[in-house]
Amino acid sequence: MTHVPTRRKVLVLSAAVLVAACMSEQASAFDVDGKRIELIVPFGEGGGTDTYARFMAPKLHEALPGDSTLIIRNIPGAGSIAGANQFEERAKPDGMTLLAVSQSTILNYVLNDPRVKFDPSKWVPILVSPLGNVAYVHQKTGIEEPYATADKIKTLRDQELILGANGPTSADISNLVGYDMLQIPLKPVFGLNRGKSRQAFERGEFTLNTDSTAAFRKNAKSLIESGMGIPFTVQGYLNAEGDMIEDPGNPDIPTVAEAYEMVNGKRPSGPQFEAYKTLISVSVMTSKALVLPAGTPQEIVDFYREAMAKVIADPGWEKESERFLGGYPTLLGREATAALKSATTMDTETKKWLFDWLDETYDVKRQM
Repeated sequence: MTHVPTRRKVLVLSAAVLVAACMSEQASAFDVDGKRIELIVPFGEGGGTDTYARFMAPKLHEALPGDSTLIIRNIPGAGSIAGANQFEERAKPDGMTLLAVSQSTILNYVLNDPRVKFDPSKWVPILVSPLGNVAYVHQKTGIEEPYATADKIKTLRDQELILGANGPTSADISNLVGYDMLQIPLKPVFGLNRGKSRQAFERGEFTLNTDSTAAFRKNAKSLIESGMGIPFTVQGYLNAEGDMIEDPGNPDIPTVAEAYEMVNGKRPSGPQFEAYKTLISVSVMTSKALVLPAGTPQEIVDFYREAMAKVIADPGWEKESERFLGGYPTLLGREATAALKSATTMDTETKKWLFDWLDETYDVKRQM
């Protein structure tokens, strides 16, 4: 457990945020002064979600009125399932317990992992932090210039790209489905994290690699500058209406949907594309989030969302958050709710297609 020390500072707020905060104080009796708030991180210390939580928690804590204590508690196990199950079973909707969510948490639910006892579709998001994903190919594929075009896609269709991945039901699934949609053959080597996959790419053993936008800018910079790595596609980004739009962190790199249209002359559609969109909602749109339990009263939800709005209004927020969040907008309110709903909703036809594809392609069986 980690205690986040109290530290106060004057925040520069927009007029809209100030008005909202004042109205909330007048209308709400919710108060955390003198209380202990617990933020559950369903992973061990040092991972991506833990780093995110330790970045966000002090900022949220600073913005809360009164003198409270915020504790980060790591509950690792089963790819976040153990901690998320405990949150679902024990957290009361009283504003005293929050959960740090990652894409793997939501994905375990979407893929009907039998160990899952939680329902994230009922959780209440305080904020959602999207984070895009960049795919780049090795120069040995014959691709020498960025980015995806119809001719380059056809060139890759005649090859079998080798990439490292954690597993077919891990966060890598969105890339596996996306490149299957482009009919680019893949030979994944499972059991590898992103760091080890990148090292194998550098050695020329792999011909495709993917990174989050933040990691791509930090860790793949030398690969791109040397010409060894060629940026090819990004996964995509969904607006509040569920339409796929350009990636705000990488507007120059084509999305997989745009690449599909380049080579096929029409927009993607059908169960595979709908499955892909849901997986993008999981892997990109809800890459990280902070949530409250189901049934949390609206006054408590508003209390935390207004505190987070103060954090985002700070003049230094954009620059400071970019290295963690890749420069993507932080979603609050309606947009955060829409993102979580999109990530946790998949109709029967789409889910059947995805489960059949997992079975046929990777011999992974999941029950509807």
